[in-house]
Amino acid sequence: MANGTKPKQLNAEKTVLYSSGQTPPAAPLFFSSLQHMLLILSLGMAMPVSIARAAGLDLNLSGSLLAAALFTMGLTGILQTLPNRFIGSGFQSLSVADSAALSACILAAEIGGVPLVLGMTVFSGLLRFLLGSFTFKLRKFFPAEVTGTMIFILGVNLVPTALKNFLGNAAGGVYNPMHLVVAVLTLLFMLACSLFLKPLKPYTALLGIVFGFVISAVTGVFDPASLAQLQDQAIVALPIYADLSYSFDLRALIPFIVVTVAGVVDNIGDFSASQSADDPHFKKPNWKSIESGIRGNALGTAVSGMLGGPIQSTATTNIGIAGASGITSRKVAYLACGMLMAASFFPGLTNVLSLIPTPVLGAVLLYSGCYIMAGGFSALTSCVMDDRRIFTVFLSIFFAISTLIPNLYSFLPQSVSTILVSPMVMGVCVLLLTTLLSRIGIKKVFSFVSGVSPMDVIALNDEIENTCKERGTERALMRKMQISFDSLCEGVYEITATAHLQFEIKYDNQQIKIHVESKEALFPENAQDPQEECSSTLGVSLMMLKNMFDDVRLRVSKGHLIIDVCDDL
Repeated sequence: MANGTKPKQLNAEKTVLYSSGQTPPAAPLFFSSLQHMLLILSLGMAMPVSIARAAGLDLNLSGSLLAAALFTMGLTGILQTLPNRFIGSGFQSLSVADSAALSACILAAEIGGVPLVLGMTVFSGLLRFLLGSFTFKLRKFFPAEVTGTMIFILGVNLVPTALKNFLGNAAGGVYNPMHLVVAVLTLLFMLACSLFLKPLKPYTALLGIVFGFVISAVTGVFDPASLAQLQDQAIVALPIYADLSYSFDLRALIPFIVVTVAGVVDNIGDFSASQSADDPHFKKPNWKSIESGIRGNALGTAVSGMLGGPIQSTATTNIGIAGASGITSRKVAYLACGMLMAASFFPGLTNVLSLIPTPVLGAVLLYSGCYIMAGGFSALTSCVMDDRRIFTVFLSIFFAISTLIPNLYSFLPQSVSTILVSPMVMGVCVLLLTTLLSRIGIKKVFSFVSGVSPMDVIALNDEIENTCKERGTERALMRKMQISFDSLCEGVYEITATAHLQFEIKYDNQQIKIHVESKEALFPENAQDPQEECSSTLGVSLMMLKNMFDDVRLRVSKGHLIIDVCDDL
């Protein structure tokens, strides 16, 4: 065991073998790094290839764009893993091209070519750096229903690009049915890897690309003779886009702001997951680490734009692999990123990737888009869907999907429709507007009185559920409140069956504060510490409260039990 340390036991099923500060032996270090490197290679190529296609780049420029993407993904992974209080989270966290930003980048490529894509990528990095420095303070503006819907809409935004590549366009008025055959077979192969060949799941996209190349060659969709173009390529070259220039256009501003905000939200979840995978006793996120990690990712994105690479994001799948393997060492991230950066110096590799057949690319985008939508849907399922949230979430999704209907917004001026009519921009604008409207008249403080008998406890649970629905509290927090207050009532009932408890709840998406006070005197007048004075049942209840919430303060005033609970969310 490296450094003479023992594995950390998470529970009976899970062990952290090598934590963030440890160095694994040579074999697990190399093979774990190789696995992460191949996974990034699998997940990260679809976006730069799509940008190259949208911009109409030739083989040489496409190859240099992909080389810059590989290099900057490796560089950003190192920056966001560094154990520095200002740059880097200190936890294993690799970077990948942000596929959720694909539609914004394609729009920029269509408006101003690659220079505009690169200029807006630099802008995105600078904006993310700014937002990342105030993440803790800004989080109240992005509750679960907003972030979940935003991520879901980003998945919807991929639909046109993914399906155009998947279904194919008729060349010269003649449709090639083999195009759809290749796309369907490639997608089915990737689904088989995910559903039935679990050991291959981390490499599904990469294996899908290889399988798609083979099927394309067999069906004639891809001509292997086109590989002859690679013979004249240099063996080694700098991983910088060959035609570097930058531009800025207000028409691309809103889409890039949206994807940047969504990227910050995604970063928060991923850096929290990295901390959880590394710490057997993880309870709540370290926000300083998260903010430093976001700044590392932002710096990598800005540098990526300067060198010709894409917008960067944290690699969620790699975090899952690290947690499953128990190897969360930073050294693994450093070596995997070094491999990516080394591979970027060989044009032959990147140029082969730039030749991915169109139906294969469509299948890969369709596959990855499903996971983006699933991430948003997962966040939404943690919410209690009251009328306000139903209105906020689904109205924005309606308007996002409406932009896919041809000519529906033809009444808008061209200058407005260019900016507004896309699932991402329209959906997120409606989402933010309805979120503001839905907060009008919402209560911030809830007060009620409950008895402590078994029948009263049933009514108390209903009151808590209704309160949480009205304020949009997450299901997990609602259940935690019900369990702890049920136990509290049981303990008080044992002392005085006719007692009543006064509850006051304040909730603002960042923090919940709960004040509980007994209406009757439960203890002697001179009692000070309720845990010393109470019965065994109430003592267990108070101990449960302390274990379930961050800050619990107990006191007795003139015999009345007073509890103040504060929990950061």
